[in-house]
Amino acid sequence: MKFKPSYPWYRALYKNFYWFSFTLQSQVLTVLLLPMLIDQFQPEQRGSLLGIARLAAILAAVIAQALAVGLSESFNAGRNPRRPVFLAGNILQILLLGGASYADWSNQPVPLGWILAGYVLLNSAAAFAHSAIQNAALSPADGTQRAFFAASKALLELPLPLLCLALVFGDLLALDRIFPSLVILMLILIAGTICGTAALSATQDTRPSITNFSWQSFVKLTGLTGLVVLIILLSGIALQFASAVSAGVYLAMICALILTSGVLSTAIVFRSAFSAELRPSLPLRAWLTNRMIFFAASANVVTFLMFDLRDRLGFPSTPAAAPAAGWALLVMGVFLMLTTLPANWLIRQFGKKKLIATATIMAAAGMSLWLRSSALAEIYLAIGLAGGGIGLFYAASWATGMEIIPSEQIPPLLNNLNLLGAASAAAGVYLSGLAVNRLGNEAPLVIFIALMLLSLAPIPWMRKKLPAR
Repeated sequence: MKFKPSYPWYRALYKNFYWFSFTLQSQVLTVLLLPMLIDQFQPEQRGSLLGIARLAAILAAVIAQALAVGLSESFNAGRNPRRPVFLAGNILQILLLGGASYADWSNQPVPLGWILAGYVLLNSAAAFAHSAIQNAALSPADGTQRAFFAASKALLELPLPLLCLALVFGDLLALDRIFPSLVILMLILIAGTICGTAALSATQDTRPSITNFSWQSFVKLTGLTGLVVLIILLSGIALQFASAVSAGVYLAMICALILTSGVLSTAIVFRSAFSAELRPSLPLRAWLTNRMIFFAASANVVTFLMFDLRDRLGFPSTPAAAPAAGWALLVMGVFLMLTTLPANWLIRQFGKKKLIATATIMAAAGMSLWLRSSALAEIYLAIGLAGGGIGLFYAASWATGMEIIPSEQIPPLLNNLNLLGAASAAAGVYLSGLAVNRLGNEAPLVIFIALMLLSLAPIPWMRKKLPAR
């Protein structure tokens, strides 16, 4: 009997190919190419410059996402109003990649400031386009077909882009061949744009009604994001006064400043988002605290990977570490997916809080093994263990949050969860980058291990859900 798939494979491919291009571009630029370029220009300041670039990119993406969502909900553009927003973001990316390719091909000198600004703008454009298609109803209605569609999306979103990165881009960048790398990225993005636009064109508008764009809410979010940036930068300034302290005290201060900036950012967002009658309960605060502390570490695990591999394994240059970094990313992605798939079953067997604690310890153990590793195989094992713990944590944490958050608090919380997560990630990467300049590439690993272990403290309070009012 001939097997016939429940959903046409070519349709699943073209509807989900955009996710392949999005993940591939994000990982190649952020993990491989950006550290290489910074190290070529100012190796003595590489940690702080990479931290500043990621800080700006993460928080600018929050604003771009909010703008994209608001425009998508207000446009009245035929069958699916998300298309013009999606196209605008991707066209800007293609133009930026094309300009960068031409500059490298023609050997024109480009100042580092322009490179960092281009990276931030490219990341913002990617977030803008991603937000337009993220919540579009692309999957089929039939349950069996939806399962096949979801499996196709999962493969194209995580392991396949990382496999392409390891097989193609690691070797290209190791030879310092930036031009062909950018051209390939641009061509894949063009294909992803065409496929994503076709998928949106075949999708009905699922909005209940067209709403006017709320500029007041957008300006408010932009102001909150500016306050978060100010808090994080002031934390970095405060760290400059601790130049004479020992390494242990310096690392402890960084962890304390990351926690402090996270608490202040969360307090500001809560004050703005929640009315006096809807103040978050203790369990909700505990859940958010646990999630934000862990996220400050997990979101930045591979940010300094290229620098660490070069010094730890003795590569002659940062580009030479690109193939090893590519395979490390693939191992981490595979382990992350393998622990995410059985998460629901594990939650039912062992409980959410136990699974959160186990996942946190697993991730911290992986980071600790990485810190002590001196061989590439050990690093692969360590980063795989860390990735598995991170994937399991996210699944268990989200399931816990859905039980803890009262129904009336879900809308204001979800509207600001991106900003809270971005604030944690930005504080973690910026302050850890400062530690790289002073203490070397092992410092972020120590900071991330400490943050993961500190995130265990709020778990006992994540136990009660307030009744709906």
